[in-house]
Amino acid sequence: MLGFVAPAADALSAEQRERYQQVYCGVCHALGDAAGQVGTLALSNDLTFMALVHLSLYEPPEGEGRSRCVAHPFEGTSFVTGDVVGYAGDMNLALAYHKALDDWRDDRSAAARAWMTLMRARYEGVRARWPRPCAVIEAGLSRLAALEAEAAGGGLCFADEAARTFGAVVGELFALRDDHWAADLRVLGFELGRFIYLMDAAVDGADDARRGRFNALAATQLAAPQLDAGLLRSLLADCAARAAAAFERLPLVQDDQLMRSVLYAGVWAQFNERFGAHGGAAGDDGAPEPAGDALP
Repeated sequence: MLGFVAPAADALSAEQRERYQQVYCGVCHALGDAAGQVGTLALSNDLTFMALVHLSLYEPPEGEGRSRCVAHPFEGTSFVTGDVVGYAGDMNLALAYHKALDDWRDDRSAAARAWMTLMRARYEGVRARWPRPCAVIEAGLSRLAALEAEAAGGGLCFADEAARTFGAVVGELFALRDDHWAADLRVLGFELGRFIYLMDAAVDGADDARRGRFNALAATQLAAPQLDAGLLRSLLADCAARAAAAFERLPLVQDDQLMRSVLYAGVWAQFNERFGAHGGAAGDDGAPEPAGDALP
């Protein structure tokens, strides 16, 4: 379900691409520390964005490491280390563990069961380190599974409720601390979570139908073959605009242009590839208009 919250690479400078790669690799190494090499298969861009937000907002000390890995076996790569990067890696594992559990429940996937079995003890370690966010994930995804089980004939209101349920989970992950910024962080994560849930259903619709898998939009007026890409783009643009508004309220300076490339362009990449870049409710690419000189 994750993987949509990524930067638009062609909108980044070489320096910004290098910075993103360092944080992405940092989350990957943190995930590897928590879950071993197999666990890094669960790495996603979405929580790299969360790490960038936390690094910019709280300005914690950043360490730097360098090592070879499967993705960089010869020259090696540098990566960022630190508490918030470790948190992103741990939450990546927690979400992936419960995604595997969901896949096992849905279609008895042998691969999901094997991965889940390998990761069970690792997940318990993450749960011990972060009891509150893991409890939120467990409760929220349990609620989401119940909603999906009752989805037949649920209509558009079901898709919205399910998206809001997943959004609430992501919102709590973004609200790292109970402080002045928690409310806007929670809104940012909530709207990104809604966006991710609906986007996942949109771009995976045909594949889910072919495999007989659950798809949130299949029970709505947006279901194929009557899929209304314009209406769907409008729903997604509302989520993206609300996320962007919360982002702009935060006092983010470090990596601000890099993060804007995610919110105002990158999140639309897979939708535009699937449905085309036109026919939306906002800009030509469906994205909300950036605030000021948002893109470099």
